[in-house]
Formats: sequence, structure tokens, C-alpha cells
Amino acid sequence: MEFLPSLISRLDPSTTPGFILTLALFSGVALLTWPKIRIKFLEAKDKIEESETAQYGRQMSAMQSEIDYFKRNFEDLRQETRLLHDYAQYTMRSMRRVEIFLASKGIDFPPPPFKDYDQWVDGNLEE
Repeated sequence: MEFLPSLISRLDPSTTPGFILTLALFSGVALLTWPKIRIKFLEAKDKIEESETAQYGRQMSAMQSEIDYFKRNFEDLRQETRLLHDYAQYTMRSMRRVEIFLASKGIDFPPPPFKDYDQWVDGNLEE
């Protein structure tokens, strides 16, 4: 145990040999503990990556459920729009046939008062 006080007295970092000895001592300790520290860092990194992966998985699952919801609702809207479009074509063909029939009989029928699109939208919003 006598060498311990003499070792401590030699660890004076104000002297060049003491600084080198102190540096060597701490470097040795660091080298001995580095594998343990490295393992702990790697384990922490793996845990962080696992939690981030799980979080991303939850976010992706939520986004997928929203996408499925939109697909279902937009399909309904597409079908409704298709029906409205088909009905608009049907009525326009019917009106055209009536106009042709009236013209063939020589009847001058005034056109119905149609609003342009902006007037129609404004009128529907007010109602």
C-alpha cells in the first residue's frame, strides 16, 4: 500500500511526467470500460430505433385507415357524380328532341330562361 501514496504524488498534472501519467491512467481506465460503454450505447440505439419503428408503424397504420376512409367516401361521390352526369345528359338529349320536334311542326317556342353558372351558384347559396 506504500506505492499508492507515491503514485498519487506522481499524478500531479502540473508537472509533465505527472500529466503524462494521469493521462495514461485515465486512458487505461477508458480503454478498459469502453467495450461496456459501447455495448450500452448500442443497446440504447437499438431501443430508440425500435421505438421509432413502432411509432412510424402506428402512424402508417393511422394514415392507411384514413386513406381507406377517403377511398370509400370518394367512391360514393364518384358514383353519385356519374349518375348526375348521366342524368344531365339524359335531360339535355330530351330537351333537344323536344326542340327538334317543335321546330319540325313550325312552332316557335322561346327558350327557357337559364342562368349562367355564377348566377345559378349565387342563387343556390342564398336558398
